[in-house]
This record gives sequence, C-alpha cells and structure tokens, in this order.
Amino acid sequence: TGRAFAILPDLRVRNHDVDVDFLGGKANVSHAGAAFAVRCGSPMVVAVMTRDNGRHVVHYLKTLRPNPNAADKKEEARRLTREALKLLSDEVAGRYPESQYLDFLPVNAEPDRIVRKKRLEEYAEANKGKAVRLMALSEIASYELDSLNSGKATSEEYKAFYDKCMAWEKEGKAYSSGMDGK
Repeated sequence: TGRAFAILPDLRVRNHDVDVDFLGGKANVSHAGAAFAVRCGSPMVVAVMTRDNGRHVVHYLKTLRPNPNAADKKEEARRLTREALKLLSDEVAGRYPESQYLDFLPVNAEPDRIVRKKRLEEYAEANKGKAVRLMALSEIASYELDSLNSGKATSEEYKAFYDKCMAWEKEGKAYSSGMDGK
C-alpha cells in the first residue's frame, strides 16, 4: 500500500489496439496500462501534470476501477483506456484551448497513413509562418524518406528531398533566432 506505478499513454502505437476520440480526432492507443490494472485488480488514477513557476503540479481527475467480474478482461481494459483518454482529452482541451500543439495531436494520431500524410500536409500549409508547422514537416519528411527508400529513387530525387529538408531547417532556424541570445 501507499505505492504507485505510473504508465503514460502513447497516442500512436504501431499496431492497431484501441481507437479513442482525442482532442477532436481519432487516436490509436495501447491498452497496456489498463490491462495491468485489470490483471492486478488495482485502480487507475487519471491525472495531468503541468508546470507552474518551475514546479510540477499534478491535477487529479478521477480514479477508475476495473470490474473484477468482467468476463472479457481485454475488453474491460479497452473500456478503461477509452474512459481514461476521454478524461485526459476533456481536461487538456478545456484547460489549454489556445495551444496550437493540441491542434496537431489529432492530425498526427490519424491511424490511416495515407489520410495522416494528407492531413499533415494540410496542417503544414495552414500553419505557414508558425513554428508549429515544423512538427508536421518533420512527419512529412519521414514519409517522403520512407517512400524514397522503398522504391528505386534516383539521385536527383534524393537531392530534391535533401534540398527540401534544408529549406525546412532554415525555416526552423528562423523561428528560433534570438531565443538563445545569439
């Protein structure tokens, strides 16, 4: 008693697991943390951590308890996962609606790779001139490099990709100039 085991949810797992609504979009998340709670019969404490004047502050949301009589343990873990992520989504969206990063999360959490790439491109275009655009560009670069590496790409195609990445890097440096006193 008196001990805790923390598991942070991952918003985009490689293999399909549990689809949840998160910050206005869909996210594929792991049910591993909830499965641990179901197997051990332990409660899940859902909380959000923020920083306030350099100190970490934990905001308790709710304690979820697994049903010990659930016939399907995996489905019970999925139920707990969906409930926990709804609590987190509601808390974050309600507390920090101005954060542009939160707009990025559902775009990048899209489980379908083709749809995700299109949404990332739309997000990058809509956020021209903003540093938050770089998150989408980084993901787009990964897609493009995967595409080059999986086919019979020419030297010219790799050079064009390199030039595009250098332009994006220059854009990123423009956002951070002056932040470190240089």
